Amino acid sequence: MPNIAKMFKDEIQRLARREMSIIVTPLKKAHSQLKKSIASLNQKITALEKENKKLISRQAKISSKAQSAAPEQAEDDFRITGLQIRKLRGRLGISQVQLAKLLGVSDNIVPIWEKKTGRLHFRKVEVKKAIIELRSMKKREVAERLGVKKAATTAKAAKAAPKKRGRKKAAAASKPAKKPGPKKVSMTEKIITLVQKSPKGISAASIIKKTNASKSLVWNRLLKAKKEGKIISVGRGVYGPA
Repeated sequence: MPNIAKMFKDEIQRLARREMSIIVTPLKKAHSQLKKSIASLNQKITALEKENKKLISRQAKISSKAQSAAPEQAEDDFRITGLQIRKLRGRLGISQVQLAKLLGVSDNIVPIWEKKTGRLHFRKVEVKKAIIELRSMKKREVAERLGVKKAATTAKAAKAAPKKRGRKKAAAASKPAKKPGPKKVSMTEKIITLVQKSPKGISAASIIKKTNASKSLVWNRLLKAKKEGKIISVGRGVYGPA
């Protein structure tokens, strides 16, 4: 005869295992999915950490480049107009030709700058630096700089002069001195004098009438004086003092 107690015990264990399996199986599946999610998150965190390191190194390189390019950026932000160029020249008490020499540009560039409206654009960085330097200088400093250039030119001319100059001076001293006659005024000086006496400007036609000279001669002298920076053009066919 079978043991009823043992049969009940086995049946109870079977039912208990079945119930436990019903409860545990979803938990096992959820645990497995949780492990997969954690592994995926760990991979993403590792990738983000690597990307963060790359971004930090790039940011350091960009900041170092920005610091090294700071002076160039300041020069790019430099702004000046033709009117400011003219005011700067007036404050320093220099002519257009002298300003052109200080900036290292041709003589006819400065008049063109002063006629333009709006911001001036310079191709050469040296010109920008020279203008920035001039804006911080005073009249005495600019005069000294121009004076040093003149002195250097005079010294070179003195060295290059021939030694026979002393003999010529001695020969000239032995001759009786001639009385100085009336100084002749050239047409260029006459034209410059007329222009300087007309602060509001004088037309070329008025100059031709007052000098009784030909049109071609007057125009040639006007262009020459303008290139030398002694006069400026204030309108079409009208000139004023520099």
